Amino acid sequence: MAHLIFDPVNYAFNLYAVPVFMASLVSLFMGTLILVHERATRVSFLFFVSTFTISIWLFSFGWMYSAVESRVAFWWAKAAYLGVPCIGSALYHFTTVALHSGPGFRKLIRLNWEISALFALLAVGSNYLVEGLFRYPWGYYPKCGWLGIPFLLFFFTVMIGNFQQYWIEYRKAETPIRKKRIGWLMLSFVIAYLGSVDYAAKFGFPVYPFGFLLVLAFLTIVAIVVLRYHLIDLTPAFAAASILNTMPNALFVEDLERNIRVVNQPACRILGYEESELIGKPITSIVPLPLDPKYVYRYQDLSEAPLKNSAMQWRTKGGRVLEVSIFGSVVRNPDQSPAGIVWIAVDTTALRRTQGALSETAAQLARSNAEREQLELFAYVASHDLQEPLQKMIGFGALLKKQCETLLNEKGRDYVDRIQAAAFRMSRLIEDLLRFSRVVTQTETPASSVDLNDVVREVLSDLEVRVAESGATVEVGPLPTVNVDRLQIRQLFQNLISNALKFRKKSEPVRVKIGTKAASENGFVEVAVEDSGIGFDESCSEKIFKPFERLHPRSEYEGSGVGLAICHRIVKRHGGEIIARSHEGQGATFIVKLPKHF
Repeated sequence: MAHLIFDPVNYAFNLYAVPVFMASLVSLFMGTLILVHERATRVSFLFFVSTFTISIWLFSFGWMYSAVESRVAFWWAKAAYLGVPCIGSALYHFTTVALHSGPGFRKLIRLNWEISALFALLAVGSNYLVEGLFRYPWGYYPKCGWLGIPFLLFFFTVMIGNFQQYWIEYRKAETPIRKKRIGWLMLSFVIAYLGSVDYAAKFGFPVYPFGFLLVLAFLTIVAIVVLRYHLIDLTPAFAAASILNTMPNALFVEDLERNIRVVNQPACRILGYEESELIGKPITSIVPLPLDPKYVYRYQDLSEAPLKNSAMQWRTKGGRVLEVSIFGSVVRNPDQSPAGIVWIAVDTTALRRTQGALSETAAQLARSNAEREQLELFAYVASHDLQEPLQKMIGFGALLKKQCETLLNEKGRDYVDRIQAAAFRMSRLIEDLLRFSRVVTQTETPASSVDLNDVVREVLSDLEVRVAESGATVEVGPLPTVNVDRLQIRQLFQNLISNALKFRKKSEPVRVKIGTKAASENGFVEVAVEDSGIGFDESCSEKIFKPFERLHPRSEYEGSGVGLAICHRIVKRHGGEIIARSHEGQGATFIVKLPKHF
């Protein structure tokens, strides 16, 4: 079917189609103009929707008139009914909003749209609404099916409902301006009703469908009214209603019998009720939780001292409990006698939840600070009290070997060597623990722009002797500049390079490569330290970053098992990640991901 619709051969110039096409464009232009000029207010948006549905009808009819092939004309007739059933509902919706008819019409508006959508679907998907075509002098025209009568009844019922709303509001109008505005709108709808003459041709009466001209007149009048009056009444009642419904807090007004007489939209939204479910009912029946004693009030009490900021719990229609703060004061008649009470409720549920989360965070912070202070105390004790006896053990062991060498046999000298070796190991372990505790307890990381090329150059200078003794080859590629703590990053590379030199194969010199693993991605850089050493089982790639974890006996490789834990902590403190990849006997690669801007 598509090839027929888009084939120019199936169309011919038809003078009758020209004004219909023009009316379609003018209609859409007016709707767009009002929408832009009024900055997409509800009234202007609904007027645009009305003009859009009318444009669909007229645009499709223009092509139907121009069609020379009946199948193509029939397709355009059905396409027109995507808009025609919705015209009445769009105008009804426009009327209720323009007249501020209130929320009582919402269900009726929704029902109208649902019925319109049903008719549109039936028109497109079946032949019940459009069962064929008539051939008139002005071109093809749709022939109504059996569903045409129910559709016309629905259409005219909606249009009569429109006129009824205008008539009621016209009689209630208190100001000449409002009366004049509604009068013009009533006149426009009378003109629009006359456009229904187009339906005569759908039942076989050869009456030229000039209704599009009347619809254009209708749209023109409505557009002028919208542009001139904006369809807003700035009366005290309208302003008060607007204030009540735009305020962020819930508001109730109770009479002397404690029945709710006024409620705003925020109150309905907070509690999950419709306005009709609250009006006329006592608040105690809507909020069944036990009331705060202050809420069981007497008018005399509130007259002397209005209730302020009283905490309560309310239950919504769905059963959810809300924390609210209540304010109450007496409303008085002109003779100063009590008329009722105004209640304003502030939903503090989110605030209470946030306060609870802040309290928990504060408690966690206090515990964390206490743990940090304990670690700092340990560092102080380790740096002063534990090192001193170790230094004495090392010193006196050296004196014992030097001054009593002739008195000691070979077993005695071995014992002294073991004591000194154990003391040296303990001293190194304490130093490693001190370095680890400094990284853990440091609350702030002083960051600056650091060239990693300079850092690695300094580390290799410090390790120059070890590199020479091990016969290692170290290759350094171009490294990026990052915003980091220079001292900690220096410690990171010193530990990684030292490990590469330490865990080497006895059969061949180790090769160490340091370079950028990948280009910057999402603000991160990747630097890899790769060696050709003994490697390790990759299943241990997370275990090695834990303090005191060793994969090899101390007799084979010295160390405390803290170096990689320090590396892991430094990288995490910078918001990065360190990954270890390896296979036994094939070397290891440590990939460090660091943010460029910390």
